[in-house]
Amino acid sequence: MKLTNYLKDKLVHLILFFCLLISIEIVLILFDTVYTLQVFIHFLLILFVIIIILYDYNRKKSFYNDMKNKLDSLDDKFLIIEMLERPTFIEGKYLYDSLVDICKSMNDKIEEYVRTSNELKRYIETWVHEIKIPIFALKLLIHNHHDNASRKLKSQLIKIDSYVEQVLYYIRSEVPQNDYIIGQYSLKKIVDSSINANKDSLILNHFSIIEEIEDTIILTDEKWLSFMIGQIINNAIKYANKNDHQIIFSTKQLEKKVKLIIEDNGIGIIEEDLPRVFEKSFTGYNGRTYKASTGMGLYLCKSLCLELGHDIEIESVKNKFTRIIITLQK
Repeated sequence: MKLTNYLKDKLVHLILFFCLLISIEIVLILFDTVYTLQVFIHFLLILFVIIIILYDYNRKKSFYNDMKNKLDSLDDKFLIIEMLERPTFIEGKYLYDSLVDICKSMNDKIEEYVRTSNELKRYIETWVHEIKIPIFALKLLIHNHHDNASRKLKSQLIKIDSYVEQVLYYIRSEVPQNDYIIGQYSLKKIVDSSINANKDSLILNHFSIIEEIEDTIILTDEKWLSFMIGQIINNAIKYANKNDHQIIFSTKQLEKKVKLIIEDNGIGIIEEDLPRVFEKSFTGYNGRTYKASTGMGLYLCKSLCLELGHDIEIESVKNKFTRIIITLQK
């Protein structure tokens, strides 16, 4: 808060004060008051007003500057009232009381939103678990049937199961701190488990797997990393080329880290889409062309990597390959 701004705000008061000084001067002249007394009276009045202005300015400046600095430091601006003391001047009191009401209303809305959001998440989690039962039952029913129709049905069931799983992990990823446990795990075992979990889909789509994994003990959450690998496998299947389907799993050792490299020989990604593939719901050229993309798989991978302290990168050349690189702590 600048003094010039404060004085501009008090301009009417200052004009009235100077009018008062002129009026007093006229009265003093009419009563034939000695000149030194006139000067002394004006001096006292001006000094008194200056003291009042400086006092009022300093307390308001202290409050408003403090409020501005605290607002700038806050991400959630509605929490400002928790950091302020009630001021002593009347305008500040009205402002403070109004902020109390506004912040209380905002907090009530947030609590209502959180409660509704949590109820929705619980419902979706329950729904996902319930829907998996008939999906599993249908898989069992067609397990021993090897005709073309059964194979197509099984392929579609696998897709449904994958999307249902994605919904569940998306809901959980919103508050992953409640659901992940960092520990020491074998990278090779996690990769093998992920491949095995997706084996039906890989077999149905005639994929060959090449593993060049140097087993390493890593710090991660086994369940979430397996999910990420599963999403990358599903993308490779979804965007496979017409023949010679292949996924290569390899590692590159660093001093305190290891890079897990997952490369497919599918249709690839055009260069202009690469910077945005980790954005939520971004489908790009491939999504518009093949109508099968949700834009959520790689977004979830990126979000989970950030939460788990991993790095994820992507390299791709159209119609040649897509390479996902996850950097993990040893």
